[in-house]
Amino acid sequence: MVPPIEVEDFSELKKKEAQLIFDWFVSEIPERLEYLHQLYKVGGGKRELDYTPDSLDSLWEWFLRQIDSLSKHPNEIKDIYGSSDDLFLKDFADHEQLETLIISICTDIGIYFGEVFVRNHEQVKWGFVTKPKNMIYVNKPVLTGFKIIGETAAYDAVGAMYNIYQSYVLSGKGIRELGRSYERWKNRIAK
Repeated sequence: MVPPIEVEDFSELKKKEAQLIFDWFVSEIPERLEYLHQLYKVGGGKRELDYTPDSLDSLWEWFLRQIDSLSKHPNEIKDIYGSSDDLFLKDFADHEQLETLIISICTDIGIYFGEVFVRNHEQVKWGFVTKPKNMIYVNKPVLTGFKIIGETAAYDAVGAMYNIYQSYVLSGKGIRELGRSYERWKNRIAK
């Protein structure tokens, strides 16, 4: 995913620039989801990715199996997956290329996670927040339609995937964390 403008710091974007990034992001969702579905199928995903909450744990378990496998055998990636540009799968023999693949998949899983909310809860939509500037997700595409302690809140689903992944890498725990995260945020949907 290459945005239409270069962004070094989301908090520095003007509202029109944030809107441009948001519109581009939303336009990319169908293609990103298609890539994820293809990658999941090629990688041996067993359960259908049907945008139900139950599909989240299966997707996350699949992702962690892929990461564990790729991290242990980076020189075999091309043999295992081929080099299809459609799936971003090239020769990820070095760590930097492998990390790029992982970030790409985390992004796509974050989008899928967001779509599970959007498709199952009419109050939840993709959007962006321009204020206050000190919010970590300011001007980024986020899920809106939540409340925390009575205050309007948004959820950076894509950023959350990176955090959940990093937590797994550091602790080795969290095989069901995607489903748990969904349950936590489902309870915060504005009524």
